[in-house]
Amino acid sequence: MGPAGAEWGVLGVEVILTCDVPNLGKRDQVLRVADGYARNYLLPKGLAVPADASRLRDLQHRRAGQRGAEERQVRGAMQLREQLEGTRVHLAARAGPEGRLFGSVTAMDIAAALKGQAKVNVDRRRLVLDEPLKALGEHVVAVKLGHDVVAHISVLIEPQ
Repeated sequence: MGPAGAEWGVLGVEVILTCDVPNLGKRDQVLRVADGYARNYLLPKGLAVPADASRLRDLQHRRAGQRGAEERQVRGAMQLREQLEGTRVHLAARAGPEGRLFGSVTAMDIAAALKGQAKVNVDRRRLVLDEPLKALGEHVVAVKLGHDVVAHISVLIEPQ
């Protein structure tokens, strides 16, 4: 007699998930599941494939490619941070005598100014503003560049 439960297939089979499966795992994850679960549910529905040597090798190659692409994206974000860090953008706006703006300066305004003045194209959704800027003066705005890389720019709002 083998290990306890071996005769009932309790040890299971290894599969590679082809998509995210709730309460089980993420795509491309290698898991050991019960033989019947794999044979009767995961494999027929196309949620997983058997984890044989060739599929595991393909998975390793795919993961290596993804790591390389992610490293290139991180390097690009770091370069953009070096380019943006310390950048000062000037905006003119109409304001009242106490320095309160009649309108407000939004992320879209700042992105347009960055493109025009610093020649850097940044999506407005990457600019972190809790609320639009409504006062004259200098404001520090964070720019999320992805992969936990953040740059800080200075926005100087002057009276028109």
